[in-house]
Amino acid sequence: MSWAGKHVVIKGGGSGLGAELARRIAAHDARVTILGHRIEPLQDVARETGTAAFACDVTDRASLDRTINRAIAQQGEIVLALATAGAAPSQPGRESLPARRQRMRPGLIRFSDVAPETMQGMAETLDAVAHRLDNKESQVE
Repeated sequence: MSWAGKHVVIKGGGSGLGAELARRIAAHDARVTILGHRIEPLQDVARETGTAAFACDVTDRASLDRTINRAIAQQGEIVLALATAGAAPSQPGRESLPARRQRMRPGLIRFSDVAPETMQGMAETLDAVAHRLDNKESQVE
């Protein structure tokens, strides 16, 4: 599949795996949209890669739907959506994923270490995009 001209949405595109996916896919002339809750890291990646960046609360379906609609208006129909888990700073009284990783053996990440909000955000992102995909080239990962 050629990426040229294809619109790819990446949840969590401001850092880590999502940012690297944005870099690599954008390098193949795709129209990439990155989503996340913090605009500053998204803008950094967007400046570097030429992607479109939108901050939104991916656990708030109305916010997410508005953002997906804006991305489609700006970049065209979506053919691929990727949701990467994030490791945002912890909420008061909750240990962050990086802190939990420090207690664990290097390289071992347990499913239970991914915050419920992260999993909800990933699921909401994929669901928000899935019903908009209507051609055989489109996929949600």
